[in-house]
Amino acid sequence: MTNSGHPSGGELPGGTWTNSRQISPSAPSMSKRRVSGSRAHSPLDRCWHESNSVSHQHQASIWSDYTVQGGQAKGLGVGAGLRYVGESWGDDTNSFKNDSRILVDASLSYDFGAANPKLEGVSAQVNAKNLFDKRDATCSSGYCYREEGRNVIGSLRYRF
Repeated sequence: MTNSGHPSGGELPGGTWTNSRQISPSAPSMSKRRVSGSRAHSPLDRCWHESNSVSHQHQASIWSDYTVQGGQAKGLGVGAGLRYVGESWGDDTNSFKNDSRILVDASLSYDFGAANPKLEGVSAQVNAKNLFDKRDATCSSGYCYREEGRNVIGSLRYRF
């Protein structure tokens, strides 16, 4: 019989609303993985019993955005968020840990229809993930890699 991991945990989504607009959705989560099976209590796998290198112990995120409702900037939206990734074991024998980290994301959008009714349904958006290009090394199961670098995506959309 081989070892198998059983994750457990939960997520608590929430948010804040003002004027019927959600401005700060968040989703903290926590997980733990335990190993079971015929080898789960052997000396080799005793430290593996608590946690393995594939899963992070804790993760959480929070996001807030705001769209201007009047004036010359009507239709302009800005958003920012934080993602927390907790520490994790760097190998399956739990001999070293990867550090926890916080990543920053942001967005900028514009609803063209807010300024000109003829352009109703046209919007543009730019999203930046890992805004400050934090590229810490993370190890798992004997392999190390760098965090995904900054990722910027733009979109132009028409809804009809």
